[in-house]
Amino acid sequence: MKSEPEAFSIEDLRRQGTAGWDGVRNYQARNYLRAMRKGDRAFFYHSSTAPPAIVGILEVVREAYPDPTQFDPRSDHYDPGSEPRAPRWDQVDVRFVRIFSRPLPLPALRLWPALKDMVLLKRGRLSVQPVTPPEWEFILKKSERTGAAGFTAVEAMVAVFILALVGLLIGKTLMRTNEAVERFRQRRRSAALAAMVFEQYGSYAAQSFDSLPSHDVSHQAPRAFFSTPDDLGYDGYVVTSRSLCDKNVASCEVSVDIDSGRGRALHFHKVFAEAPLESRNQPMSGL
Repeated sequence: MKSEPEAFSIEDLRRQGTAGWDGVRNYQARNYLRAMRKGDRAFFYHSSTAPPAIVGILEVVREAYPDPTQFDPRSDHYDPGSEPRAPRWDQVDVRFVRIFSRPLPLPALRLWPALKDMVLLKRGRLSVQPVTPPEWEFILKKSERTGAAGFTAVEAMVAVFILALVGLLIGKTLMRTNEAVERFRQRRRSAALAAMVFEQYGSYAAQSFDSLPSHDVSHQAPRAFFSTPDDLGYDGYVVTSRSLCDKNVASCEVSVDIDSGRGRALHFHKVFAEAPLESRNQPMSGL
């Protein structure tokens, strides 16, 4: 049985002891009222509040009889179409039984499979609704438990553990995603930096082939910090390069190792040839 707490709450019923359940103006809800018998018990449900919740139990002490508010023009529930000789609306009298130590909010009710067919969760607008015996017993057991929203302490601990585990997994996934994105960015920047180094070596090889001896010549460049314009974002990369030139075949093999300073060095390799001295249209290895 549903009531807005601002209009009539379970605290109001506790103070009064007994009260008439008036104001029902839906035919199906009225029929449920008429089916009630003295001694029947019902859950008191606070509606139109945040969150709606089952808050306690009441008991029928008088079976259905005409609701007097339907004939009262001063009442919010006045119905000018209803006549005393053929009343349209009924009410029952109820008494207070008890308040739950912890209300059972609607979101929690939706989580329990045992209540999946409950009328409250399917036709929530009815102010009076039937409850099956298994649903009644299930809700009673939940109301007697000490955990939040009717959960036992063990259930609450399990729920907290699961939520923490899910949060941890999500956090690790985000970290791995960020790391993958950062690795991709480093590889892209390193590849662009290697291309710049190869461009310099191509120019160097073109100018120096005439002065090379007829045997293989190796050139080992020292480790150095390679600094480029700020908008390229390569400042602080450590570059170690090596070239192996063979005048007999007029080619230079150039290898470049680039360390971003994060413990992950990338290796690039490229071959330059004379006539004209440029790359042989091969992709750089290591990309």
